[in-house]
Amino acid sequence: MQYSPKLKMAAEEIKAILKKHDIGAYVLLHTPGFSEYINEISPSYSCAKFDHSIPNAIGIRFVAKAKDLPGGAEERNQKIADTDNMFLHFMQGISSAFMMYDAAYKKFEDTTGGHDHTKGGHTSQTEIDN
Repeated sequence: MQYSPKLKMAAEEIKAILKKHDIGAYVLLHTPGFSEYINEISPSYSCAKFDHSIPNAIGIRFVAKAKDLPGGAEERNQKIADTDNMFLHFMQGISSAFMMYDAAYKKFEDTTGGHDHTKGGHTSQTEIDN
């Protein structure tokens, strides 16, 4: 098995909570040998969407057209500001966590002499469903 069913179930519960509360998030779950990532960038206040239209690539598209929004230019401007704020918070939080874990991991490796890493993979839900 290329994934942890426990992590997949936990991720689905978290996704439901994010949707219920209209929240953007970057979440990383772990169990030995496996990890699961949740990237939610499309709450109602965001103009960001994942774009899967390019084969073998995932991009992010920003769409904020005043003519498509009930609140017009004012709503567009607010979505742009809120999306900017979300991405800024993600970058700051993720980079801070990276620096902490990178330093801790290097110290751990130096102290313990390193270990064989439990292998695991990253399997998308699409791969699992097919």
